[in-house]
This record gives sequence, structure tokens and C-alpha cells, in this order.
Amino acid sequence: MGAAVKVTVVVATHNTANGVVKNVDSMLSQTMPKDEFEVFYVDDGSTDGTPDLIEAHVDGEPNFHVIRSTNSGWPGRPRNIGIDAANGEFIFFCDDDDWLEADGLANLYERATRDGADIVIGRTAGHNRNSHRDVTQVSLTNGDIRNPEHAQLLVAMTVHKLFRRSFLLDHKLRFHEGRVRLEDHLFMLPAFLRTQRVSIMHDRTVYHWVRDPQIGNVSYGRIEPYEYADSLAKIFAIIRDEIDDEETRRRFILTWYRRKVLRHFPQHHFLTGPDDYAEQIVDANRKLIDEWIPADYDTCLASALRARAALVRAGDTAMLRKWGQYERSASVRASVRSLSWDGDELVIRTRVEPVMTPPGGKPQPVLVEQVGDRVIRVLPKPFADLPALADIRDVTRHNDSAQCRLLVRRRESTGDVFQPSTSTRADRPVGDGRAGVAFAVETRINPLTADQGSPLSGTWDLFVSTAVFGVSADRRLGASDNPGVELPMRRFRSVRLVAQPILTSRNNLSLRLKSISAGAHRADGGDTGWLSQSRPVRMLRHASGRLRRLAAQAARKARSVVRRARATRLG
Repeated sequence: MGAAVKVTVVVATHNTANGVVKNVDSMLSQTMPKDEFEVFYVDDGSTDGTPDLIEAHVDGEPNFHVIRSTNSGWPGRPRNIGIDAANGEFIFFCDDDDWLEADGLANLYERATRDGADIVIGRTAGHNRNSHRDVTQVSLTNGDIRNPEHAQLLVAMTVHKLFRRSFLLDHKLRFHEGRVRLEDHLFMLPAFLRTQRVSIMHDRTVYHWVRDPQIGNVSYGRIEPYEYADSLAKIFAIIRDEIDDEETRRRFILTWYRRKVLRHFPQHHFLTGPDDYAEQIVDANRKLIDEWIPADYDTCLASALRARAALVRAGDTAMLRKWGQYERSASVRASVRSLSWDGDELVIRTRVEPVMTPPGGKPQPVLVEQVGDRVIRVLPKPFADLPALADIRDVTRHNDSAQCRLLVRRRESTGDVFQPSTSTRADRPVGDGRAGVAFAVETRINPLTADQGSPLSGTWDLFVSTAVFGVSADRRLGASDNPGVELPMRRFRSVRLVAQPILTSRNNLSLRLKSISAGAHRADGGDTGWLSQSRPVRMLRHASGRLRRLAAQAARKARSVVRRARATRLG
């Protein structure tokens, strides 16, 4: 290749012929000049013709290469082979069932060179999976994982990032080879600990992270409890050996304790797997906790996580399953109180109430009561009188951190962006001195800047996200119980854009952005292509199909009248 290679992309592949073509196409579509990047597909002994398919697809492309290796069973060795083969100034690791935006490499490289970064994290869109959206809500330069203000790096442990190759080589950073769970964490934690130059690119989506079990990613297989616990022990050993400050070490351990040790218990594989498998999960994690997690760490956990920890320490698998089902029932009741435009901002006022369903019961609010100066959580049966859970009911410490936020998610390409929201507790009394946790939320969406400083385009769906006492839930923001709420339109003439709140066929709220062509403007500067704001659409809860069809017919007739009027004037 003539020019110096700026970026090497390393893609470990194994039996992904069904899904790898989209990945290859995204690499072929990169806007970075072809002589400035290279792609190595390192195949781990596929038996379905994956490497042959890739070779046929990239035939004649000098910067694309396929390396065949014997099967190792996991992505570690193929990635190490890719590191050894790389010529680029930077290396980007990509999974074979994922894909990049066309300008992904160019944007990552520009940010890396501008910041002098060793690691660059690009915004990720999740497809059928959580995209770790909190990691890229704000920009970051000179990030340091030890810095408490850069705590988002603690949860940024996937390897879908850009790395300076000399940084990897100088610090001898390699992947664990063979079947190793949490291999990304075992690579990323040492990498983060060896630099204070991490950048986060928050304002544009770079990477599409796909979960499709039919494609065959090896990590979708059943988790072996003792193997998983062994990987966590290796992570805790890295923290112990490389972090001297006690408070920093505690903060790191608590992160993996919350997100990886205690993660199993409200999840499907624990709740529905065979009884002996559930017992293995509890036993493996109880032994891990006994070795690595002091009991006083549990006091730092939110109520739901303290419940999990207490039941694991007690070895109570049956009650853990009931508690896990209770957590999985978490949902949100949300009603829009008003929508209005304040200048360029769409102001949405919403009432939000988290709900949970106890075993054998009906959905009910999350209840609290005031006892002296303490806030006590009211647990339903069978948890209320359980001795192991006696200490989790006091939520005073975490009461003020309960939160509700509104986010927008682009329908065409996914990707979540939280919007500026003011959340006020508005608990609803239910009698006997008890109240259901609730929030009054005001959110402001500026379509010109809402996508991390960039304009919105296309259709964006609105979601409510709550985090209450360790239980999180997301839900589409839907039809209001106030049928008089209006859906006002807003024109942005300077950028020829119209923003229109809409209701979907399921009565969910979305925001549609549409460009106005030059021909849609009258000579006097007025707009004729849209109905006037003085004639608002109203939200109708559970509107019948016939009523919606009539409304659609009326809208079409109105647009036809406007088109004829415009044609008459232009004629």
C-alpha cells in the first residue's frame, strides 16, 4: 500500500456466514481512502465457509486480507494474530456480526490525532441489546479511569474501540487466548490503567453493536458459572495488584460487584434454567463474594442489589428466583400532561410512576413510608418478613438518587440520547402513611441540537427511563390519560425543517423531523406545505381504528386543498 496506513481493522470471525456480509459491506463503504486503512479478517477455524465468503466478497481489494487459523474457540487468539499482522498507526477491533458507519474510521482517526489519544470510544447503537448509552452521553478528552469524574470508563469494557498500536505494543497488551469469559474486560481494564489519554466521541454514531443469536457468536452460549466466576476473580486480582488507593480500589470492585457478580439473578438464564444450574450460579458467586467482597461493601449498594447480595450470601436460591422475578416485573406508568413549544424547544411535561408486580399479585407502585427521619421501603409478601432482607428496607441513603429521565431513540438506526430533564419527586399518598414513588418530569427537546449538539432528522421515538432503589426500567412514552393534550407542530425556517410530535399506531409518542423543499414556500415567505399550528392535532387515548382512519382521511383532504391552492397561486 502506497500511503502510510492510518487504521488497521481486526475482525475475528467464526461461523458467521449469515451475518458477516453486512460487516464486510460496511468496511468496503468507508470514506477513508483505501490506501489509508486495512482490514484483517482472522478466521478461527470456521466450518460454514465464512472465510471463502469473505474472500469472494473482497476480491480485488488490496487492503482487505483473510487469515485462516485453527479453531481456538474464542476471539482472543484471532485478535492477537490481527495485532501481530497490523501495519496501521491505530487498530480498531470489530466483531464479525457488527458494522461501522461509513465515516466511522475517518471520524475515529480524526479524533485520535486531534486529542493525541491512546484509546478512542465512539458512540454505539445497540441492535437487540443495551448499547451502554451512559458511556457516550458527554464528550471526554484525556480520560483517566482512576478519576472519579470519568466513572463512565468503568463500564466501557467492550473492545470496539480505536487503540494506538504503539500503545498496545509498548505495554504488551494482549488478549487471553482460549475459552475465557469476560475476555474484553481482562483486556480493557489493564489498557485503561496504563493511560490517561482516553477520548469519547459522543456526537455521532460510529459502531453498530448487534445481538442476533442465529448468527452464531460464541458468547451467546450458556454461561458456565464457575468459569465465569474465575474470570471475575482474575479481574479482582488486577484491581488488587494495580490500584494502591483504597477508595479507588473499593470503587472499582463495587462496579464489577454490581454489574457482573450480582447481574445473574434477575436474568432469564437464572430464573428459568434447571434447578441444579441455578444452584451452581449461586454457589459459584457465593464463594467468589466470600473471597473478594467484604460484607461492609453491601452497605454501598442500592436496595435491590442489597437484596440480591443478602440472598446470595445466605445461599437461598429459591428466594433469589422469586426476587429476580419481582425485579424483572419492573415497569413504568407514564402520562403526558402537556406538550408545547417554548421558542425552539419542545417542552414535555410528564407524570411517571414506577410499578412492580409481586409473585402472584398485580402491578403496584413502589411504596415508601417515613419513620422518624428514615425513609423505609415497603416490601410486598413474601419478602416483607424475610430476615435476610430486613436490612435492605432502609432506603434513606438512596431516596434522593431515585431518578427519571426522558430519552429519544432514532428509529432508523437506533442510538439513545438523553434529553435535558428536570425530575421532581411527586409521590402519591396511598394511605396508612405510605406513598407510591412518582415523578413530575419536564423535558426540553431542541430539534436543532438534541442529537448531542447536532440536529435531529428522521423519526425519533420517546422513552421514559427510571432508576429507583437499584431497579431500572425503560418504557415508550405513550398516550396520555388527558385526551385534550395537543401535538403542536414547529417550523424552523432558517434550516427548512418541520418538527411534528406524532402518535404511532400503538398510541406511542414520537417526534418526526421533515425537511421542507424550496418549492414548499410562498413568494412572501409563508409556508403552505403544512397545516397551520392554529389547528392542533389532539391525543386520543385508545382511539378506535375507524376514528384514526377518518382522521387520516381528513388530513389527506386538507393537504390536497393546500396543494391545489399553491398550484393556483403559482399558475
